Amino acid sequence: MNDSELEVIGSVILDPGCFADMARVVREDDFVSARHQAAWSAIRSLVTEGVPVDELMIATRMPGDRSAALEYVASVAEQTVTATGHMNHAIAVAANGRKKRLMNACALVIRDAKDKVFFSKENAETWFAEMAARLDVSAVFEPSNVIPMREAIRDTLKTLEDRTKLKGAFPGMRSGYAKLDEHLLGYQLGHLCILAGKPAAGKTALALNIAVNIAKAGNAALVCSHEMGVTELVSRILSSESRVAGTVMEMGSLDAGHYARLAPAGDRLKDLPLLFSKNPPRTISALMAEVQQQKRKHDLKMVVVDYLQLMESSDAKKNREQAVAEISRGMKRIAMELNVCVLALSQLNRNSDRNSEPSLSELRESGSLEQDANSVVMLWAEKDDAPQVWVKVAKNRSGLIGSFGLKFGRATQRFEDLPS
Repeated sequence: MNDSELEVIGSVILDPGCFADMARVVREDDFVSARHQAAWSAIRSLVTEGVPVDELMIATRMPGDRSAALEYVASVAEQTVTATGHMNHAIAVAANGRKKRLMNACALVIRDAKDKVFFSKENAETWFAEMAARLDVSAVFEPSNVIPMREAIRDTLKTLEDRTKLKGAFPGMRSGYAKLDEHLLGYQLGHLCILAGKPAAGKTALALNIAVNIAKAGNAALVCSHEMGVTELVSRILSSESRVAGTVMEMGSLDAGHYARLAPAGDRLKDLPLLFSKNPPRTISALMAEVQQQKRKHDLKMVVVDYLQLMESSDAKKNREQAVAEISRGMKRIAMELNVCVLALSQLNRNSDRNSEPSLSELRESGSLEQDANSVVMLWAEKDDAPQVWVKVAKNRSGLIGSFGLKFGRATQRFEDLPS
C-alpha cells in the first residue's frame, strides 16, 4: 500500500494540478506512512494558500528535520516516473484508509459489546442502531468537504439550467396542495421542514396526506411515528383515501358500501413506496442508521418524524431545550448528508390561544428549530371543529411566506385545496 501512497505524493510533485482530483477522495488519515501523511498535509496547506507546490516548499512545510524532509521529497520524486494513473493510486489509498477506519470501528464495537447489558427492548434497539451507524460502509470514499469556486460555479449553473428545463415546475417534490407548493417550491432534498401546530390542529393528518401524495409520484417516504402504531397510521390513510369516516372504521361499523370504497382505495395504495417504522428510532444516531438503511434499499426521498419533541437526547444530563436543539441539528444533518427531505412535526406552546394565529416564538422548547429549519409551516383553526384550517408559512429560505386556507375533513383526516 505504501507504493500507492508514494505514487500519490509523487504525482503531485510531478503535476501539482492533479492534487484537486485526488483531494476529492483522499484524506490525511488514509495514509499509513507518517511521512506520506505529513507530505500530503504540507501539500494541502500550500494549495490552500495559493503557494506554488515544489519539492522545496513541501519539505519546508513538513515537520521535523529540514534536510531529512528534503531527502524524503527528492526520493519520492525520483521514484515516481509519471503522474498518469494518479486517480487509481488515490482510490487505492482512500480504500485502504476506509478499511483501516472500519477495522478500528469493529474493535470499538467488540469492546462495547463485551460488557453491554440490555435493560429494555428500546435500550437494545438504540444500541444496535448506534453500532450499525458506526460500522456503516455504504460510502467507500468520503469526498472532500471543500469545493473550489470553479466547480461551485459549474454545479450551480448546471442546477439553474436544469430548473430552466423544467419550464416553471417546482424543484422539490409536490405536496399535493397548490398553495403550499407555490410557497415552498415543493419539498426539496436536503431540507429540514418543520410542520408545527397545537394539539389536534391536524399536523399528523397533513403530514400523512403529504407523504402519500409524494409516494404517489414515485418518491419513497418513511414515516416514523412516536404517537401511533402502523395500523392506526394506515387506518387514517385508508380513511382519507376512501373517504370512509375514521370513527366508522374504529367502531367496526363497516357495511358493504364502506367496503366498496375501502377495497379500491387499498388497491391504489398498496404498491406505493411508503414505508413505516414499526419501532421508530428514539435517538438521532438510531434515526440516522434507519434512514441510511432505507436509503440504500429504497432510494428514500422523504422522512416524516411525528413528532420531534418525543425524540431523545444522547445525553440524559441535557435539559429539554438543549436536547431539542441537539435533535434539531441532527435532523438537519440527516437531511443534508443523506440527501433526503426531513419533515419533522413539532408542538407549539400550550399557553397561547389554540385558535389564534401562531408565531415562530411559540415553537416549543427551542429556538434552534427556527434556526435549523429551511421552512416552518404552522397550522391553526379559528374553531376546533372548523372545516377550514389555516396554513401559515412562517419561515421559508427558498420561497414565499404567507398564509392560506385548506379544507380539512376531520372525519376522514383528509386535507384538500379550497376552491379557487
